[in-house]
Amino acid sequence: MRGSPRDDGGNSRSPTGGRNEKDDLELDLGDERGVEVQEPGTLKRVMTKLRGGQINEPGERTIYVNDRQRNAESKFLHNRISTAKYNSFTFLPKFLYEQFSKYANLFFLFTGIIQQIGDISPTSKFGTLFPLGVVLIASAFKEATEDRKRHRQDAEVNARWVKCLEGNTFVPKRWRDVVVGDILRVEGGDAFPADLILISSSEPDALCYIETSNLDGETNLKIRQGRQETADILTPEAVARLSGIIKTEQPNNSLYTFEGTWNINGKQMPLDPNQLLLRGAQLRNTQWLYAIVCFTGHESKLMRNTTAAPIKRTKVERTVNTQIIFLFLVLVTLAVVSSFGSLIRQLESSFDHNILFLPSDATEAWKKFGLNILSYIILFNNLIPLSLMVTMEAVKYALGMLINSDLDMYDEESDTPAVARTSSLVEELGQVDYIFSDKTGTLTRNIMEFRMATIGGIAYADNVPDDKKPRIDENGQEVGWYDFSRLLENKKTHPTGPIIREFVTLLGVCHTVIPETDESDPSIVTYQASSPDEAALVKGAQQLGVYFHTRRPKSVTIRADDRDLQYEVLNVCEFNSTRKRMSCIVRSPEGQIKLFIKGADTVILERLGPNNTIVDTTTAHLEEYATEGLRTLCIAYRDIPEQEYQEWAKIYDKASNTINNRQTELDNAAELIEKDLILLGATAIEDKLQDGVPDAIATLAQAGIKIWVLTGDRQETAINIGFSCKLITPDMNLLVVNEGTHFETKDSLEKKLIT
Repeated sequence: MRGSPRDDGGNSRSPTGGRNEKDDLELDLGDERGVEVQEPGTLKRVMTKLRGGQINEPGERTIYVNDRQRNAESKFLHNRISTAKYNSFTFLPKFLYEQFSKYANLFFLFTGIIQQIGDISPTSKFGTLFPLGVVLIASAFKEATEDRKRHRQDAEVNARWVKCLEGNTFVPKRWRDVVVGDILRVEGGDAFPADLILISSSEPDALCYIETSNLDGETNLKIRQGRQETADILTPEAVARLSGIIKTEQPNNSLYTFEGTWNINGKQMPLDPNQLLLRGAQLRNTQWLYAIVCFTGHESKLMRNTTAAPIKRTKVERTVNTQIIFLFLVLVTLAVVSSFGSLIRQLESSFDHNILFLPSDATEAWKKFGLNILSYIILFNNLIPLSLMVTMEAVKYALGMLINSDLDMYDEESDTPAVARTSSLVEELGQVDYIFSDKTGTLTRNIMEFRMATIGGIAYADNVPDDKKPRIDENGQEVGWYDFSRLLENKKTHPTGPIIREFVTLLGVCHTVIPETDESDPSIVTYQASSPDEAALVKGAQQLGVYFHTRRPKSVTIRADDRDLQYEVLNVCEFNSTRKRMSCIVRSPEGQIKLFIKGADTVILERLGPNNTIVDTTTAHLEEYATEGLRTLCIAYRDIPEQEYQEWAKIYDKASNTINNRQTELDNAAELIEKDLILLGATAIEDKLQDGVPDAIATLAQAGIKIWVLTGDRQETAINIGFSCKLITPDMNLLVVNEGTHFETKDSLEKKLIT
């Protein structure tokens, strides 16, 4: 990603094309340069005060809207960031500590010190200190050069511009000067300078689209939506009249959770992750938005995920340190043996007395014994080569330059070359033993296509393989898969027609997708979804006769059978990794309240009510889809009586206004209503592998690298994908472990490995 050109309130672009937040912070790879240190207890409180920030006690953070003076009293942390390894005060001590953690440098320092003792050094007093100083100066120059780049990049980021409300107008302001409580106008294409709470945007209903690739690697756009109470605040004058008190959770490192409330004129509105815009994300497909700053600088969630830059030692350095210790022991042994030889000759031989005219006093000889050991250490110090250290540093720097100029590691599409941000770690690249990878979006294209569905116990596919085409089995019944044209016929005439209509309606209604109409051709609609799965299901519903075309704050409109049907959206229980499902409670055009739900089969099947006759058939189809390597979701619904819904809505509203542990309370509330479900069927979505993935994994495996891939798919899907990407090969012994605890897993693995 490249930075956007500087405009009236946008980012200033660097000469090399700009710099995104991922360049500012390397969270996990290479040079870990964040500076947010997690100090325990009292030390953390003292350090926070020294930084001029607010102590992050458990509880709430209070922000006064359009009241800069009261916000200033809280002494929130500034918005300047530093990702550099050193500063003017810490460079010398940190650099010297890092250099003298190398035993070779420590040895030469020791040798240089004892050379200063008179009458024991057979060489020049500066014979070791001078070359050691040259090595240290060269290393210091390299470290300073690399860290200067980080300081320069930090300065560029801190000096970017954003428009901030001053009186009734928005004026340009540096990122470093932004404070908690400021109201900002962010232009399309710009990055967010801090963690913000969305007020309104140029899109209807306070919607906006953001790209979070710098945070989580996801290139698909995410949807954020402000509260309806502030959606009509569209002018600087209206923003200037905005007031109220915002209470949020204290700064933390959780990128996917946020809890808070906004009290406007006595009315309390809940705030959740849908209103949170994180530093590091960028505004896309939206002309502008207004937002209020809630977390700044190193208290933003992105910076909270950084760690203190550790002093890293590579495997080569650790090996060299071990060899240096061994050589030093050999050197000391030689020095002691030589000193004993000199002592014996001095005591028993006449050579020193008759030839060298040295006194043969035994007391004097024993006094010189210890000094002779030091003299021999100085004499034999070339056993440990100082030139080795110089050569290693030069080779590291050269390897870093080679990485930067490697055309095989250049991505032409995004114009992104490889960048070695520190030359201290390049030799580790050749010693990688393990690679841990996600599947979706990393190995796969993250482009989902609706392929198959099972509805009412009957399997359908967009393209039916020859071995799956309908046939008459031994019982005289027609079995196999049908194409989507047969599905459309069955929807009108087959006994499962009502189930098919409910299934397709659910796909068109139960989602958070936003339709965008092309201004030049209103018949063209683009779906903006937070997940490519949701967009694929909505497009699948369109294939099956339900066309979703309008979303309003409290309703969605679909077209089915040449009629527009409007469903009132009462509540949405969002998907998360714990729930593994997403549900919508809607009121149909007939006034019936329905719960539409989709999710993993493990969580949907266990919440079914009695008399679900298609469970076994659907489960069999799910296994077939998983064997094909497809992503599957179960689809179910439930009719809800009006009185039951009204009682549940009170519980849900109370949970949504909770500040602490809101997500847990919302999940508990959803559990109360997501029960006694009626299974409609399941969907199957294809996510193809990226080009070159199988060859890349096979090459890494040939190099002896162990590869682990994490996926949330069904077990059968995971195995199929493993074979497709050559992570698993036919000559491997496949071990399947499905134990529930650590100890059970350990026992199972040990038994399987023994057999």
